[in-house]
Amino acid sequence: MIGFRLDEEYEVLRKRVEDFARTAVAPAIGDLYKRDEFPYTLVAEMGRMGLFGLPFEREYGGGGRDFLALCVALEELARVDTSVAITLSAGVSLGAMPIHRFGTPEQKERWMPGLCSGEALSAFGLTEPGGGTDIAALTTTAVRDGDAWVINGAKSFITNSGTDITRLVTVTAATGCARTAGRRPRPSSCPRARPASRSRRSTPRRAGTRRTPAA
Repeated sequence: MIGFRLDEEYEVLRKRVEDFARTAVAPAIGDLYKRDEFPYTLVAEMGRMGLFGLPFEREYGGGGRDFLALCVALEELARVDTSVAITLSAGVSLGAMPIHRFGTPEQKERWMPGLCSGEALSAFGLTEPGGGTDIAALTTTAVRDGDAWVINGAKSFITNSGTDITRLVTVTAATGCARTAGRRPRPSSCPRARPASRSRRSTPRRAGTRRTPAA
């Protein structure tokens, strides 16, 4: 008979995050919404708890766990507030993970410690003003120029953007052209180009002639 109980190590994590969500997130999140403020204090505590580093190696400050551990944490956070859970989910899966899996050793050394500790946050730019989240309709392009990529296009509703701790943005852009290999969506992680808005409200962000190192 299949058992659905969590192993002890996951249950300990679940109870810890459950307690944090109920005692720290629940009392504070409503007022943060009213003031239209990003939950910096909560995110900092999540970083100290090791949540942002759960699936990454300890050499980068991670927890050496797996994605099940991350899912357990996300589920408990989402029981109380989905936006806090999404901040963690996007920061880890859509922000830090591309660096972890496809970045150079130098990029990992530069970015992973801060992303694992929660001191730095990575954003994710998929949605576009004209095509929404239809990845096949992307108009943002990335053209290789020597050892860099030149990115041109417009993005809106960029998850985890607009905070004082946002350091990277994973941008989806089309590479190639119809005459050759076809337009292929490709994610690219770029350092934040300019100071972000303090508001949590999502507004269109434009990227023009953005150069990012080629992988």
